[in-house]
Amino acid sequence: AFKALTEKYPADVQSRLFSLFLQRDGFDASGNPLVGQKRANEGIKKLLDENPDNYSVMAFWVNSQSEGPANAPVLRDEVLPVAQKLVKLQPEYPPYQLMLAHLEARCGNVALAVHAAGEAARLFKVYMDEEKVSFYDCDGWIRAKVYLATLHEIKGEETKAETVANELAVIKIAEDR
Repeated sequence: AFKALTEKYPADVQSRLFSLFLQRDGFDASGNPLVGQKRANEGIKKLLDENPDNYSVMAFWVNSQSEGPANAPVLRDEVLPVAQKLVKLQPEYPPYQLMLAHLEARCGNVALAVHAAGEAARLFKVYMDEEKVSFYDCDGWIRAKVYLATLHEIKGEETKAETVANELAVIKIAEDR
């Protein structure tokens, strides 16, 4: 359906993104992209080159690259700068902070990943407070906290990791949710 939309409306960036995104078919046992994955990656990169300041295109590019087994130099040189740009352009948007945390960690920048994950958790909490919703309606807060605990553990900061983990451990889960 998105491919048909793309053919009919080639200037529609969102349809092009979804069409490419849905072509992904994973990686082989050696970590090399399969045909659909390679085609999607190349297409999204082309869209990024054509639309270097489009938030959706940047986010699709970063997500599509960070999900695969790409090596750290490729992530560091080509993908991380785009994630950093997204955060610079939209510093108060917690999903971009969490995306940056993931990329920083994959590139070996654990201290920077801790900062980004902590910022994501803080921003998700602000959102929950402002919108008067709980963690049931904001799974990003949970993911940011779990990531933050994990990153502290990776850095050898067991006390900080335990503190974050204990914040999650005391949450009472309602059976109806």
